Amino acid sequence: MAAQGYGVGAFDLDECWGDNSRETLERRALEALSRKPNIVVSQGPALQVARNLRPSLPVVFGTSGDPIEMGIATTLGRPGGNFTGVTFMSYALVGKRVELLHEMVPSAKRLAVLSNPDHGGDAKELAATRDAAAGLGFQIAHYPVRNAAELENALAAMNAA
Repeated sequence: MAAQGYGVGAFDLDECWGDNSRETLERRALEALSRKPNIVVSQGPALQVARNLRPSLPVVFGTSGDPIEMGIATTLGRPGGNFTGVTFMSYALVGKRVELLHEMVPSAKRLAVLSNPDHGGDAKELAATRDAAAGLGFQIAHYPVRNAAELENALAAMNAA
């Protein structure tokens, strides 16, 4: 979807999407920045594009990743620079998720983990999952997935296993 502008009272909102193409997303982000906005709001893959473009204006984000590992924050309490926002990542919750799965399906012995290795915090989250799973007797099979083709292959491998 190309950039669209919406007049909303006291401000204008430009919306741009990458249509599942990093190159398209980067081009549209540059187009949006050329219109000299006052602030950027970003999430998902667009957040990495914003990080790489390093705009001088404020960038507000929401992410499920680790902003420190993504290189957009120095600390969670004081992010530094012009990026600020919220993360939904909590390594402490990883173990609880595995525990809940064990409670729901106590006979399960194998756990498949699909994750994007390019996602900030993925390695730490996988390590926390492995630790929690080992304590509950789960065997872990990890399937890294970056795109739809890798997802299809991972699902086929999971099915075969």
